Amino acid sequence: FTLDSAAPTAPTVGLVCDSGSISGAGTDKITNTGTLSLSSVEAGGQLEYSTNGVNWATTFAAAEGVNNVKVRVTDATGNTGAVATYSFTLDTQAPAAPVLGLVCDSGALGTDKITQTGNLTASSLEAGATLQYSTNGSAWGSTFAAGEGSNTVYARVVDAAGNTGAASQLVFTVDTFIVKPILTLASDTGTPGDLVTIDASLNVPGSATGSAIEAGAVVEYSTNASSWTNTYSAIEGSNTVYARVRDAAGNIAVSDVLRFVLNTKAGTFTAGLDNNSNSGALTDLSTYYDTPTITGSGSEGDRIKVTMPG
Repeated sequence: FTLDSAAPTAPTVGLVCDSGSISGAGTDKITNTGTLSLSSVEAGGQLEYSTNGVNWATTFAAAEGVNNVKVRVTDATGNTGAVATYSFTLDTQAPAAPVLGLVCDSGALGTDKITQTGNLTASSLEAGATLQYSTNGSAWGSTFAAGEGSNTVYARVVDAAGNTGAASQLVFTVDTFIVKPILTLASDTGTPGDLVTIDASLNVPGSATGSAIEAGAVVEYSTNASSWTNTYSAIEGSNTVYARVRDAAGNIAVSDVLRFVLNTKAGTFTAGLDNNSNSGALTDLSTYYDTPTITGSGSEGDRIKVTMPG
């Protein structure tokens, strides 16, 4: 016969699949399966399990959440070995889909999903989870970079146990471009180009070629380039005005300054040759001087026509 009075050694306990990850090592003892791996069990030995160290059974079923299990071996002759203790977390619940949004919805409405940046915000993430992004719902990565124009992005959460949750979708528009407006008089009623007019209506095309302001943009006006309003009213005489365009994404472009004279009053205009410049009769307005001196009175923007001999 064989005498065996030596107690078997304690088994080595681990997880068949440590599906969680600390820096990708898979050693955090968080799993979505809960199946144990056992080694150093002598031939013919019987494994026994307990969750309290008192009641023992030949099987073990992990429960959702934290598990503390004790394992021992009873060999073929009935010797019971030392106890190994192992703690791990079973998590089989898929995480909730993240709530996606824009860090800055810079559009005029604040909720129109038009932005200058394209940076995303994601909430409803459980602790230790990892976000993954996709532009097609099949290829996933850990980062996302928005492009100019329309963007469709999906996001999902992989929790600490390796469970993958449902995906969320966000559709938004990135707009980082705006054309500098060109501010002009709608009608320069004086000599073309002299910016003297009886009509102070302004023209704000989107570019030097006269293209229209982009859809959804707002035009604002200022006399000092700091305080802006949606309307502009010229005053009689000299005017200084700027225009700026604010598009649907919040991009802003400011025009160059426009200076013009508004003259809507007929007034009384008198002019004549200075006595020292009048080489003919005092009232014939004739002179042989190349640079005569003209005297008189009138309003800003009035014009006088002088005919020189030759």
